[in-house]
Amino acid sequence: MIEFALPVFGLILAGYAAGKTPIMPAAAVVGLSNFAVYAAVPSLMFRTLSRGGVAQSLDPWVIAAYYGGCAVAMLAAYLAARRALGLPADVSGVFAMGGAYGNVVLLGIPLVYTIYGDAGLVAISKIIAAHTPILIPLATLLVVIGKAGTGQTGGAAALQALATTLKAMARNPIMIAIFAGLACSLFGLALPRMFDRVLEMLAGAAIPAALFALGAGQAGYRIVGEPREMAAMAAIKLVLHPAAVWFLASSVLGLSAETVGVATLAAAMPVGINVYLLGRQYDCYVEGAGSAMIVSTLLSVATVTLLMGALASAR
Repeated sequence: MIEFALPVFGLILAGYAAGKTPIMPAAAVVGLSNFAVYAAVPSLMFRTLSRGGVAQSLDPWVIAAYYGGCAVAMLAAYLAARRALGLPADVSGVFAMGGAYGNVVLLGIPLVYTIYGDAGLVAISKIIAAHTPILIPLATLLVVIGKAGTGQTGGAAALQALATTLKAMARNPIMIAIFAGLACSLFGLALPRMFDRVLEMLAGAAIPAALFALGAGQAGYRIVGEPREMAAMAAIKLVLHPAAVWFLASSVLGLSAETVGVATLAAAMPVGINVYLLGRQYDCYVEGAGSAMIVSTLLSVATVTLLMGALASAR
């Protein structure tokens, strides 16, 4: 299992170490992250998905398995926040998102590619395509409704938040790359060799750039807040979410071993940065979300390494 996990987490650690030094200031971290998200990762996804026959081979049931698991994790996180931890309703909305929204792009794509190669990228693209349009509006709605109960906002804010999310999704470079690649595959379109070569070179930088940027970005956050809350969110995200997805994908839907592995690994990703950004947008649970992101990322070194070993041995 170490042969799969060590290079991945080694790059994250290298990025984290660089982020703690003057050679990688905050502006450099933003620049590298933007390169990964706006150029390298979209190039990788487009080239993988634009191949002939890819669009026709996608299994829609992987979405049902993954987001069924998300529903279980979000419900468990919301109930834990409200009943066990006694958090306010709006804070519980952020907490619920933390139980289901993982770092599927910067960490999930490299890990899936490490084990499953291009075939894994095809499967995870379905998950990524629905990640933002499903989870962010749902979590936003929970937060807005929670704030409405305290008189801080109204129902119109929910519609505005949904519209903002949909606009952001339409401009998301990874989403654009996924749908553009699938369109090329569906209609049998191919780029001229010169342009494809440029995309190939950018795609080659996607994995190291994404992992290094992830580590460097983590260096800018501090762990503060209530340990019980961080532990609860991390446990739901790293254990309950992948367990629910695995059960639905394998025992309920009977998907192929490779699809089950990709969906489970994607669900095992630590808390994603959009959870922190949602908290910051509505000024609730900002420090808690940021701390949970760091703690879950640290714990995922162990949980994801074990899972990768199990998935690799099952192939």
